[in-house]
Amino acid sequence: GWIDACYAGDDPAAILARLESHPDPDARAAASVLRERCPLSVAVTLEAIRRAATLSVDEVLAQDAALVDALVPGPDFAEGVRAQLVDKDRAPRWQHARVEDVTRAEVLACFG
Repeated sequence: GWIDACYAGDDPAAILARLESHPDPDARAAASVLRERCPLSVAVTLEAIRRAATLSVDEVLAQDAALVDALVPGPDFAEGVRAQLVDKDRAPRWQHARVEDVTRAEVLACFG
């Protein structure tokens, strides 16, 4: 029951707030995992999932390819690789500290 309630809407910051404040420990655990991820990627992923609901399979694949082209050259991809694979410190320093810092314009720019 908490999944539908917490993940409603298109605002990733609002979704995280609902997850963090929900009494179910699984909701709070989901929020914790999302907070560890790249804030821009979290926001872009939500947008991509919402858009995919109205797209064909071929359109979803094209959307995913466009997102790769938009995100891989950016600083967060290299930082994620550094933190996970190179230094293995598991302490990435994303360009945004929190998903609340990601603007809608930045998300939409990833979709061309």
